[in-house]
Amino acid sequence: SFVDVTGLSVDITPSSSSSKILVKVFIIGSGRAGYARCLARLMRDSTPIGNSSDAGSRIACFAQLYPSNDTWGVQEAGIEYLDSPSDTNSHTYKVQIINGNSSGDVMCINRNYDDSNSSSGHRYSSSITVMEIAA
Repeated sequence: SFVDVTGLSVDITPSSSSSKILVKVFIIGSGRAGYARCLARLMRDSTPIGNSSDAGSRIACFAQLYPSNDTWGVQEAGIEYLDSPSDTNSHTYKVQIINGNSSGDVMCINRNYDDSNSSSGHRYSSSITVMEIAA
């Protein structure tokens, strides 16, 4: 099942029920090459938003972080989504990930799978930003 990505969530309370919320996400990471297809989705509270549609057994998401055959590799993805919560309640926007291969293998955010302390074992930065837009 999907799990929240630590550090990729933000709370916002719209000042008006007619306001829109612009959500911008940049995510970088990987899974173990050949084993873990790291799928990412965007959420408002417990509701998936801005992702593709489920179709049969296919998982709805906005990105797949999968280096195919390179344990040093990472993938990056982003999404911009204009949301209409239509209220003045506090909302949490967040990113969740799941292993699309159902192998139970490791998925990594902000680093590659190998993560060795060498010139090939880099660290990265993901972000989520929200902005209220008066309508």
